[in-house]
Amino acid sequence: MAKEKKQKKKMHWFDFLLNVTIVTLVVMASLHAIQPIITPPDPRIPEANRYVDKLIEIHPAELDSKIREDGPSIMLVYASWCGYCRVIVPELVKLINEKKLEGMQTLFVSLDQNKEDLSKYLVLGGYKDVFDPYMVLEGTSTGLVKLSAEKGGNYKGQIPYVGVFDKKGNLVAESLGMTNHKRLLDMVNKAMPASAKP
Repeated sequence: MAKEKKQKKKMHWFDFLLNVTIVTLVVMASLHAIQPIITPPDPRIPEANRYVDKLIEIHPAELDSKIREDGPSIMLVYASWCGYCRVIVPELVKLINEKKLEGMQTLFVSLDQNKEDLSKYLVLGGYKDVFDPYMVLEGTSTGLVKLSAEKGGNYKGQIPYVGVFDKKGNLVAESLGMTNHKRLLDMVNKAMPASAKP
């Protein structure tokens, strides 16, 4: 008798959990079905789709010549899907907006392999007209690793990566992974002390 009661109690909990699971799945499916009605598609999506044509495919060797020719440079290697990059891109954009990078070439180099993803990120993030949207050919960092090594840097393919170069194209500061506003300013200061005022 006691055994039967115990078994019924177990069945009762099993039924309860099964019912909760079924109700949860039905609610989730309903929310998924009405989500497009509640949240209409972003009106900027067509603009993002057209922006694909503005992405500049570039080879690391071309970056090397840009760094050498155009004076002080700051290069960010990032990707639209990288969480830490989503923190550093706005920090660098803030420096641009604060006029802290005047006279310095900004090279925002994406490792994205999907042009549509990068285009959406740049348009929806509000970066469309802030910097040239460079995209490394074939989405590989191998050439960038070689470029960094040639300049005495430590880039090994991790992102985000920030490299700062003086007017002769020499690497004067770099950062791997997360960094902050002050550190970025200090790095810029090494390439062009007069411009990087706190």
